[in-house]
Amino acid sequence: MGRKKITHQILEDISLVNIISEYIEYDDNLTREDYLLFINEMLKLHTIPDGNLNNDRDSIFMKSEYYKKFFGRYTEGGCTFWKFSKLKQNLKDAGLINVSDYHFDLVRPEKSRPSEISFTDKFKSLYEEYQIQFGMNEISNKQFKKLLSNKKIPGKDCVSRKHYDLLKSERVDFNIEDYAKNISKNDLVKNWRVVSFINKDLFTIFDEKTGRVYSSFTSLKRDARPYILIDGERLDSLDLKSSQPLLFVHYLKSININNLELEKLKNIIIKDDVYYWFLNKYIEINGSNNYEEYCEVDKKMINGIIKDRDDAKTQLFRFLYKSNRGSVPFQKVFQIEFPNLYEEIKIIKRKLNNNYNTNLAIKMQKLESDIFIPVANKYTEEGALSLHDGIYFKPELKERIRKDIEVQMEKFGIDEYELK
Repeated sequence: MGRKKITHQILEDISLVNIISEYIEYDDNLTREDYLLFINEMLKLHTIPDGNLNNDRDSIFMKSEYYKKFFGRYTEGGCTFWKFSKLKQNLKDAGLINVSDYHFDLVRPEKSRPSEISFTDKFKSLYEEYQIQFGMNEISNKQFKKLLSNKKIPGKDCVSRKHYDLLKSERVDFNIEDYAKNISKNDLVKNWRVVSFINKDLFTIFDEKTGRVYSSFTSLKRDARPYILIDGERLDSLDLKSSQPLLFVHYLKSININNLELEKLKNIIIKDDVYYWFLNKYIEINGSNNYEEYCEVDKKMINGIIKDRDDAKTQLFRFLYKSNRGSVPFQKVFQIEFPNLYEEIKIIKRKLNNNYNTNLAIKMQKLESDIFIPVANKYTEEGALSLHDGIYFKPELKERIRKDIEVQMEKFGIDEYELK
């Protein structure tokens, strides 16, 4: 039945891992892998053009006869239960899926309807937000602990295995003495990421959808990375300025969207600080840096403030990768500054963002990975680590890595960019 292979694939979708870890109480009978496999099967049915997907209602049919056998049974309290039925109920109770009742028409059996299942707005919103969050390499302490508690050693052929082996080796160290000079002892003890890194309590995950390698290294806060040592040397780095917005423009050009507004956006990305630019325009248009929007997860209006560049980066990512449902602050900026491009982006989102395997966030992260991961992997054993839109490495590798990144950029037809 191929379950082992499917389970491996689903574990590598970091957004799904975090949704299940956050909202489901799994155990030895109904494991995290069971829940992830259930959702993975839903995602597969959503992408098969054979009538399983009701496009109007976003529903799918999961045949009980097949899936009861697929998931099997478990025993609890001396009673035996079908896993499929319990998984479906628990996901419904968690507000992640909708389940309609099975209807049997005794008079006209051909009119009978199987139970329909669909993702809730809560699930869709969470999946989008997690993809945006991980796209920005923002992992909360709670998420970090979940990833660490469920860590597994990557297989020998897994893309992340070289990174895992290097991080676990004695070649990689953390200069705790220098780091401690800039942080209180109390704060250091509470810094789970640094403490686990020092203790070699590590994880690496290869996300097959995006091609990214997530690890204890990529999870470190920016202020901690300068204290990483490989072979006793501090690391240098190269990253692509405004990587995701730049790659977004490149993607639009690749699908034959090429107008003056897109050129204007590209120039802002290359020549300006795109995140500050959008923040300043938003304040100019809105009259302040405050915003109000409806939260689909909590089902209520929320108020927020775009305080700084990091907040502005989050809001730009939310506009670029969120579906057309609802609105986000920088939507106003696009409508006024790039009106024609705004309409084009809406059409693209309508086509792509209903497919959980090929939405815009995944496409951009996959393109970024296709550029940087081959270079990072080439030099990992010599002392290099991937950081999604860039690479950290021993200083003597800098020019070789720069040249290889430039080759990759040329390969994908990106000729205007800045490596810093």
